[in-house]
Amino acid sequence: MTSRTAPWPCSTGRTCGTTSRRPGSEKGGADAALGRSRGGWGSKLHLITERSGKPIVAALTAGQRHESPQAIPRWERALDRLWPDAVAGDRDYSSAELRNWLRQREIDAVIPYRVDEMGPHDYDRDLYRERPLIERTINRLKRFRRIATRYDTLASSYLAMVTITMILEWL
Repeated sequence: MTSRTAPWPCSTGRTCGTTSRRPGSEKGGADAALGRSRGGWGSKLHLITERSGKPIVAALTAGQRHESPQAIPRWERALDRLWPDAVAGDRDYSSAELRNWLRQREIDAVIPYRVDEMGPHDYDRDLYRERPLIERTINRLKRFRRIATRYDTLASSYLAMVTITMILEWL
């Protein structure tokens, strides 16, 4: 909890004017998963799908957060439900930590290297052609106006609606 205090003491010995707030309750805080990016206030929806395009795991982060730290926690949740031979991801998810994590689990990383990243810069381009399936899945989820425009203030309520639309995709 953060507290704000007045600069003067009270007659009771306590500090007057103390108000407390939950951490992240400010506008654009952690509980809203909103952040500044190039296009203004926004958030990022991270999604893991199976090969046929059915969504498995979703997460929401603020717009200015980078994608690569989100990959390993999401895959740890997804590996309870499926064990892939290969993982295709966008260049933004490229990191040595993720590649090593996948290699330890004997999963092929079909993620292009960033320009500034050291490595052989080769990947299976045929498998990488299936990566736009994730974008198509996100577009199917955004058929619902509430998902496409994000009317919800809190990240938890928005993620709940995303989960409901993911369930509808499975039905």
